[in-house]
Amino acid sequence: MSDPFDLPTQTLTFRCVAEAPLHFRLEREGATVGTTLAGAFGTAFMQVGCARQRGGWPRCLGMTRADFACPEREDCPFPWLFKPYSTIHRRALGRPVRLRAPRLEEDAPVREFALEVTLWGRQAVVAREVVAETIRIMGDNGLNHAGQPVRFHLLDRKDTPPVTLRQEIDRFSGPSWRQALLVFETPLLMQSRTTDEQGNSSRSHAGAGSFRLAALFGNAAYDLMAWHLEEENDGNASNGAARHALCRTERRAAEDAVTTGVHHLENRLFSLDLGQRQSRSNGRQFPMVGLLGHLELTGRIDALVPWLVVLERLGGGQRRGMGFGAVRFWLR
Repeated sequence: MSDPFDLPTQTLTFRCVAEAPLHFRLEREGATVGTTLAGAFGTAFMQVGCARQRGGWPRCLGMTRADFACPEREDCPFPWLFKPYSTIHRRALGRPVRLRAPRLEEDAPVREFALEVTLWGRQAVVAREVVAETIRIMGDNGLNHAGQPVRFHLLDRKDTPPVTLRQEIDRFSGPSWRQALLVFETPLLMQSRTTDEQGNSSRSHAGAGSFRLAALFGNAAYDLMAWHLEEENDGNASNGAARHALCRTERRAAEDAVTTGVHHLENRLFSLDLGQRQSRSNGRQFPMVGLLGHLELTGRIDALVPWLVVLERLGGGQRRGMGFGAVRFWLR
């Protein structure tokens, strides 16, 4: 089995201009710029990427996993790029297409903006032209703004060359890093599980003061290995138990990098309540409470670098495909 840090990533940047000024606010509970972009991408991707829909059949999004097997799966990018799910691992995987438009997150009307699209994994990088066509269709359809679609046009596109996570990590080799600044640019959604004396467990959102950095790094490592195994289709990890054991090993390595010799120099995190949002999968309401701000870390920072790169490229926490958990870091 190859190294999970061999996973490739690529960034596509589209310069866009809207037909009318865009000024996104929290107009309804659970709505953000990220959720708007994710919804627009999903609608457009169904028009471009779903092989069934192009053939006149009901689209995949309306079918349940229990009673549906896509006859076009080998040639259709939809299962990999939109709602990837591991039948062996029995869990959803993070969408390998992340969209971000920082200017639209500002509190001012904007017409011209850059749409940054981060692809991670072989399947996403290979399908980059499908993704680019989806962005064009997104512009034709428009973004939902104050209840009305606002169209945008693509002015130009810039692609960075594909690089592996290992290549990104190697950029930071050489000097011995002693401090790291970790910034959460969009709300980080994380839940923690606690068990009482009677053995009853409950979930709660991570608090700013009691934030467990090891859990953030460990979950990112687990997800990275799960996706890597799915793409590799490794016969040595073809069952759930073996796959889970490999992912847990990667999680422990990331957690150990945090808990061994790394300390908070400063914690400037605060909680942001974005209200409730309805889940499309089960119809239930789920709260969206996230963390914004930054952490300053000191100590054995060199051991953290691989996981800092993973977080910056893949995002952290839950619902990354909806724009949450955008992370940046700086070292010194």
